[in-house]
Amino acid sequence: MAVEQLKKVLLFVCAIFFIGGEEAKGQTVSDEGRGIMKKAMDRVYSLEDQTADIIFTLQDDGGKQVKTELSFYWKNYRADPKLQSKTLLITTFPPTEKGESFLLWENKNPDDSEFWMYFPSLRQTRKIQRLSPEDGLRESDLLFEDMTRMQFDQTQFIIMKEGTLKGELCFIIQTTFSHPSPYGKKVFWISKKRGLILKIDYFSSSNQLLKSQNIQWQKIKEVPVWKGSRIKNQQTKRTTTIELKNIKINSGLPERIFTQRNLERGLTR
Repeated sequence: MAVEQLKKVLLFVCAIFFIGGEEAKGQTVSDEGRGIMKKAMDRVYSLEDQTADIIFTLQDDGGKQVKTELSFYWKNYRADPKLQSKTLLITTFPPTEKGESFLLWENKNPDDSEFWMYFPSLRQTRKIQRLSPEDGLRESDLLFEDMTRMQFDQTQFIIMKEGTLKGELCFIIQTTFSHPSPYGKKVFWISKKRGLILKIDYFSSSNQLLKSQNIQWQKIKEVPVWKGSRIKNQQTKRTTTIELKNIKINSGLPERIFTQRNLERGLTR
């Protein structure tokens, strides 16, 4: 898998956790909207760790599909003064790309986060540069901002109205930003009953709908866990989907999994 392709997979897989956020430092347009969003974020980050097998699929407007399968490891470091989380991704399919891997140490200060890639054909690990919020790949309709955590102190929240999505009554909350962003706004659909984010619409600065993301959840050990997602580009009709299988949570993943040594070993479960 080329460097840019592996970056694309990273962007999409890390979007599993993109809706998290840091504690707000200032007032928002709607304190109620902020509170609803904060509770939804806390549910996402209630896990201590997670492993899964991931199927990543890109489909163009003609129906042509490209699939990649990966082993996924994630560990929460919310009590650490510096770290947010660590993520290890290892390609398992297609066979020609087996063992190509990615390691992310996400810090509370995004500028300090660290990224490594391992290419078995070269027997080489590369540390890669941080991507800017506007970076991304057209094929997957994802930007780096889609995987980064929401900056609560630079985000304004407005409860627009209530609506129904697939039979669930939802709060509809609009967010706008005082920091540089490739989006004019995002609109979140949050289940009133479950408190989970079910859909996100992304708009341009001219209020044009760019893409929509639908999120599926399931319960494991009575805990709501992200099951999958589907992103559709409203202009090109391309879709990006992800499915998680063999999910395990709170299993006490050891620190040694998230090291460059394991990145090079191609650790698999």
